[in-house]
Amino acid sequence: MCKTPTGYKTASLKEKLKRLAEKDVKLADCIQWKGADCYNRAMNKIPKLGFTCSKPIDLTGKFTIETTFHTISEYVSKTPGFKGPRLSVLKSNAKWGGAEKSKFTGFHYSLVVDTGSVSGKRFLVIYDPDVTATAKSQAAWKSATKGTIPDDKTAVNPEIVKKMILGEGDEMGPLIRFHYV
Repeated sequence: MCKTPTGYKTASLKEKLKRLAEKDVKLADCIQWKGADCYNRAMNKIPKLGFTCSKPIDLTGKFTIETTFHTISEYVSKTPGFKGPRLSVLKSNAKWGGAEKSKFTGFHYSLVVDTGSVSGKRFLVIYDPDVTATAKSQAAWKSATKGTIPDDKTAVNPEIVKKMILGEGDEMGPLIRFHYV
């Protein structure tokens, strides 16, 4: 996991994800801070926000990112005939893809929002709603919520979504990670 790769343009990614900050969205629809409801979020809540999500690609068995990169890349890059931006859903170990600090165990569902290649290195752009996944996401969550824990009915706060997902300038928020293949 790392900062935004040099040369990767985040403007289209921010455009794709900006619907997460709309006023009719509940914070729990796009960010996970309690309860292990990542499957429901990936398969039910995110699609209701105007995204088309794939069936989960199971990385806990014989499939790996290396063997499925092309399929994932094709899926997220094609939009004609589909409602809204397309995201690939990944089922993985809770600590996969840089989520070494996650308080959740067992399986986890995250979303691939884009793929790319810079200087011959391929990468996935992962949207992982788990605020406990990394030290950076934990610190940003604490700062964004000012230490108060919202409930499941809390309406989305565009400033929290900006801090956690959309980021500032060319950088994305800590719930967006770049995973090199």
